[in-house]
Amino acid sequence: MKIAFIYPGQGAQYETMGKNLYEENHLFKEKIDYLNQFTVFDLPEILTKPNKSIHETQYSQPSILAMSLAIKEVLKQKGIVSDGSCGLSLGEYAAYVDTGVINEEEAMHVITNRAHFMEEAALKTRGKMAACLAKEEMVEKAISHYDSLYIANYNTEKQIVISGDNEAIDLFSEEAKNHGVRKVIILNTSGAFHSPLMNEAKMKFREYLHNIELKQPRKSLYLNTTGTHYISDLKNHAINQMTQPVHFYAMINAMIKDGFDTFIECGPSQTLSNLVKKIKKDVRVYNVSSVDTLAETLKQMERVRP
Repeated sequence: MKIAFIYPGQGAQYETMGKNLYEENHLFKEKIDYLNQFTVFDLPEILTKPNKSIHETQYSQPSILAMSLAIKEVLKQKGIVSDGSCGLSLGEYAAYVDTGVINEEEAMHVITNRAHFMEEAALKTRGKMAACLAKEEMVEKAISHYDSLYIANYNTEKQIVISGDNEAIDLFSEEAKNHGVRKVIILNTSGAFHSPLMNEAKMKFREYLHNIELKQPRKSLYLNTTGTHYISDLKNHAINQMTQPVHFYAMINAMIKDGFDTFIECGPSQTLSNLVKKIKKDVRVYNVSSVDTLAETLKQMERVRP
């Protein structure tokens, strides 16, 4: 068995997403209370109380990261650790922690600043994202008819996410079927991420990361920008990730090729778990986002581990 932890990105958040685990799992609570000191807001409150602020980038990114790291710690205490990991967008920073690139405190500080830069850029550019249910060639051809539309995520071979300014996304949503794109779903993000509309944020993030040390991974790490196993120049990958598309299904296929057969999503919702099931049906896929899914994952892992 070769275990991969996969970590979700912005858009996976929802109100009270950490309430269940925070109130019923002491290990999760302890980690969230510890990580709270590295945020500029009340992390337990944003995770457990109804609050629409969770959908704002400055709150959602640190909150999702903290929840992912706390779940990873719970699994570790139960004897389940990864042999390698990847994440989608901000989820890649949880993978950095998992593989020893940075520690938890550093990751929380980095994501807090990254989120701030992205929030600033989003307010200026007024963009959003949408998932298209169509093959990538069709989506690429369809968006060529519009200004300010870009591929943001290659989630599966038939689910492609686009970014762009609000007007362009709305117009494309109305006309998508004319281009052979059968369905367009507006995503719960607050900006046109992974597109040139984040260039200003990218420049500020580059300057911020200049004095941050990123260590060599101690175990397998797969990157959004390439869809492959990490080789070198991690800092530039982290910077460029803000404006380049996420090659999610390429990452998963690369991990499967390298022998990973068990995927555990650590974080709110089951977005990545569902994507992995579509990419490859014969691998084991679990998710931990609540007390119930934790119990089920532990039960299934006990059954299949040698």
